[in-house]
Amino acid sequence: EELPENSSPASESSPGVKEYLELASGLLTPLIAIVTTMIAIFQYRLERQRWRLALFDKRYPIFERTMEFVAGIVSAGTVTNVSTNQFLRDTKDAALLFGPDVAAYLKTIYSKAVELRTHSALIDPLPVGDERARRAHAIQELNLWFGNQFEEVRRVFSAYIEIHEK
Repeated sequence: EELPENSSPASESSPGVKEYLELASGLLTPLIAIVTTMIAIFQYRLERQRWRLALFDKRYPIFERTMEFVAGIVSAGTVTNVSTNQFLRDTKDAALLFGPDVAAYLKTIYSKAVELRTHSALIDPLPVGDERARRAHAIQELNLWFGNQFEEVRRVFSAYIEIHEK
């Protein structure tokens, strides 16, 4: 008996191979979709980590400069025009990089520093009396306030300078 041209004895003896190939080719498309989706998810996570790290690199110097500014005031008990103006320049991008809470807090630090500088500058020429005592008390209160800011700076910035996933 003659076999058709496209037929072979192997294909007649193993009819399951054709069904297996059809099943495998049918499963190949969903498998490719699953692998592609997994790659996309991994790329998204990697890009998100890169973005968080880049943002951290811009945010951390503002945190560091704030800590240095507060430490300088606590150490000296006063503040200079130069350091206050430098602090303002160093933190000018805070509103873009942080939420409104950090921007408001930095504004408070700046305002308190200006207040301390003003009281410190005006106390020297004053004679002993009520006005001098009032300014000395204000300077003392501001120095105490700045002394308590180390933990507050960490608390306010903490949500923005963490780089690990939550």
